Amino acid sequence: MGLRTLPDLHADPFDWLLIAQAMTEECALVTADEKVLAYPLLTLAA
Repeated sequence: MGLRTLPDLHADPFDWLLIAQAMTEECALVTADEKVLAYPLLTLAA
């Protein structure tokens, strides 16, 4: 999944980059941002 196919749940372009990278690399993303937690990726709530 790339940036162009991400659902528009978050307005921060830097977060989009982090989300796309985590999805591409299939790694967990540690965040406290509720909007990031809404994306379909492995997250660890901080």
